[in-house]
Amino acid sequence: MKAVTGMIVHCSDVCGPTKNFPTAYEWSVRVNTEFTIQVRISLIYIKFHSKVREEEALGIPITPYFKDLDKPHVMAKQEIAFVSFMIKPLWETFTLFFGEGMKIAVENIDKNLKEWNVLLEDALKKKALEDAAAAGDADKK
Repeated sequence: MKAVTGMIVHCSDVCGPTKNFPTAYEWSVRVNTEFTIQVRISLIYIKFHSKVREEEALGIPITPYFKDLDKPHVMAKQEIAFVSFMIKPLWETFTLFFGEGMKIAVENIDKNLKEWNVLLEDALKKKALEDAAAAGDADKK
């Protein structure tokens, strides 16, 4: 029973990707903003209170997947990975235990992964154009 209760609590904690895409997207933005702020706070602490490498300053490494989440292509890539490898298997298992009524959650996850892939593709195209423009500006100087 303890394992089932734990699974219910965990699924509740990470249920954002099971919502319709506008809601799932909003929750992703909020979580990624929180992670970005955590990195910035850590870097500010390091800058003003320590001269050692950032990983050693607090004794806790800055989690690599928290970096650059304010960049759309990074956020989309991280969401796709997290939802594909953590959230979807969790909710598929949850659905096995709790029946077809929970199947909508997995269906929404699949729809949301498609949306994230579109956003990733668009963000990468935009980044490529910006990088090309920046390279062209650098060549002119």
